[in-house]
Amino acid sequence: MSKSYDKEKLKFQNTEIMEVLNGDQANIMEYNGKDLSQCADLVTSEGKEEQLARLKNWCNKIQGEVGNKRTQDSRIIRVERRVIGDEAVFIVSLEMSGKNDKSVFMKRVIYEK
Repeated sequence: MSKSYDKEKLKFQNTEIMEVLNGDQANIMEYNGKDLSQCADLVTSEGKEEQLARLKNWCNKIQGEVGNKRTQDSRIIRVERRVIGDEAVFIVSLEMSGKNDKSVFMKRVIYEK
């Protein structure tokens, strides 16, 4: 039961992150490549304090809910912008893992507004 609960926590975190990224498309590339395993090491570009606060909040939530990152764990946000036909899209992938060897991978295509 505990393992299922941990996996659900990670799914919830991934869903929350995806929704915020969809709503913050003007700054979506600021989140690319961010590792949510070392909260103190997170940085953003100058003037992106709101995005940094979000990243640190997510990082702290994940650590509090599923523990500190172990060597084999991954907690990465990836964002790629592509043009497909006449449409510009962001391809966002989240990979989160934590205690009890639970991993959640989520990928979403977000159409650029």
